[in-house]
Amino acid sequence: MQGPAEIAHGPMLIGFTINVLLLGIMTTQLYIYYTQYKDDKTWIKLFVATLYILNIANTVLSLVYLYQSLIVFFGNVEKLTIVPWVFGVGDPILTGLITSAVQMFFAWRIFVLTKNLVYFAVIVVIALLSGVSAFVTPFIVAKNPFFVDMRLAAVPDTLWLGAGVVADILITTILVYYLRMHKTGLKQSDMMIDRIIRFTVQTGLLTVIVAVIDIIFFLAKTDGIHVMLTFTLCKLYSTSLMSSLNSRRGWGKNSTGLINGRDLGDQILATSSYVGHVSHRQHGTFKPQETMQFSSPPSFEVRVEVESHQLMDIANNVGSTLTGSGEKKTLGLQTETMHDLQ
Repeated sequence: MQGPAEIAHGPMLIGFTINVLLLGIMTTQLYIYYTQYKDDKTWIKLFVATLYILNIANTVLSLVYLYQSLIVFFGNVEKLTIVPWVFGVGDPILTGLITSAVQMFFAWRIFVLTKNLVYFAVIVVIALLSGVSAFVTPFIVAKNPFFVDMRLAAVPDTLWLGAGVVADILITTILVYYLRMHKTGLKQSDMMIDRIIRFTVQTGLLTVIVAVIDIIFFLAKTDGIHVMLTFTLCKLYSTSLMSSLNSRRGWGKNSTGLINGRDLGDQILATSSYVGHVSHRQHGTFKPQETMQFSSPPSFEVRVEVESHQLMDIANNVGSTLTGSGEKKTLGLQTETMHDLQ
């Protein structure tokens, strides 16, 4: 027979352990980001820092709740059945805030890449619906603050997780579709695009699977399995975002490991639209003459100077000149550099 703490708090403890491990991974990702991408826009750096602080707060509040339940009130079975405010703030509210913020960041990325305001608006509205539903959930639970009564918040909880799943699917689908439609027909650039597509699908699929399983367990069972999954959700979104930001240099490498100008990942981050500049498709036909379009590329000159000198006839000692008068001939060799793909 299961003990009172084992039913709900056992899975919570497992979820909290995964939460802490993912926070450690995110900390490493944060260090890599701030050392490798110092030229990113200030607001992106502030967004990353804010996201990290929210994740720390989420972990700390979850720790406080578990410490109170399992240590401070050890042996008090009644305390194990109550949902305190620290649980409501740490899990639904902060988790919903973090996941919605990450989804809106990806919505911005899609907007700058595709210039499609409809895509942006739809994803933002769905992400906001998810965040608001997560915020409302603990207030409904507070009216009957017991774990067995958490299903009273089934509607906002399902909206929270379900809207998040829909937003993730839209983000992944739009990015994959846009990238596939803008393949260049050139091996190197297509290989980079294929790598980004695989990465996008893998990271989006992970959060979708966890959220769907979370919904199923929430609606089907009353134990803490769904809480275990929810404890990991905000960290999965955050590490997914950080992986996307930190993988940009890797996307810009070819098979030999050399960087091709600036990487394609930077363009997907939307500092510019590289894919749109690389190729144009008209009626599904690739036009080779339009492969590369660069604006105002810098240039430099290689100057080759050829001089002629006087050679005296020493034998006759008459100082006759055998060659010209020492004119300088300058050859201007104009070449263009590969412009930084921004």
